[in-house]
Amino acid sequence: MLQQATKQISIPKENHRWILGKLGARLKELEQSTGTKIIVPGIDQNSDIISITGTKEGVEKAEFEIKRCSDEQVQLSSN
Repeated sequence: MLQQATKQISIPKENHRWILGKLGARLKELEQSTGTKIIVPGIDQNSDIISITGTKEGVEKAEFEIKRCSDEQVQLSSN
């Protein structure tokens, strides 16, 4: 059996909506493509911690994609 891993990463709260996508579509797509479960804090929670659970490889892949998405938004908003 593949070992499950969980990782928590800090992503600025204002970028969470980009990771979720419209009606959570991007998040679902990311979960499916990486085979992970990604938990993004709700709008009412004052947290910037996103939790990723899955295989070690899946978690790393999801973390990379989430950070890439967040970094893209930071670059776009600073232009």
